[in-house]
Amino acid sequence: MSQLIITSYWIARERLGELRPRFVLSLMDPTSKFSLPLVDTVKAHETIWVHDITSDDIEFDRPYVTPSLEHVHAIVDLANRWRSSGPVLTHCMAGVSRSAAAALIYLATLNPSKIDQAASWLRSAGPWLNPNPLMIGWADKVLGLEGRLVSAHQGMGDTRMRGVMEPVVMPLRM
Repeated sequence: MSQLIITSYWIARERLGELRPRFVLSLMDPTSKFSLPLVDTVKAHETIWVHDITSDDIEFDRPYVTPSLEHVHAIVDLANRWRSSGPVLTHCMAGVSRSAAAALIYLATLNPSKIDQAASWLRSAGPWLNPNPLMIGWADKVLGLEGRLVSAHQGMGDTRMRGVMEPVVMPLRM
């Protein structure tokens, strides 16, 4: 069964061989210098260079990159391209906001009728996960979900703890 793995950069770097993903999606600050070990199971690795900015009400100058429609389109395209071809690992630096948003977007792309279930599962499996609301808002528009993704995200409530304990692993198909 194909899985979605959500974690931090630090855990991904240390445990990539153990987690054995087929695909890796990195959401990292454009100014960061990061590397992941080469693992024979990884067939594709894509990086989206974006900062964890949660509102588009404030304009940020370079080098800051606000999440945009283009970033969300890239996540949706990857979800459609990679579909159920094997485990997918998504990470950002902390494994809390950008990676959680990418995971929820990925799940909404593959399971549009089970968005509430996906959000609920994310909250129970990773009480520290706090999907980036700007990315979720863009994804709701891109996927034509008429507010259902935003509502499911809001229904997750506040995070109940801080810090990434372990990678969150869930099925790609709900």
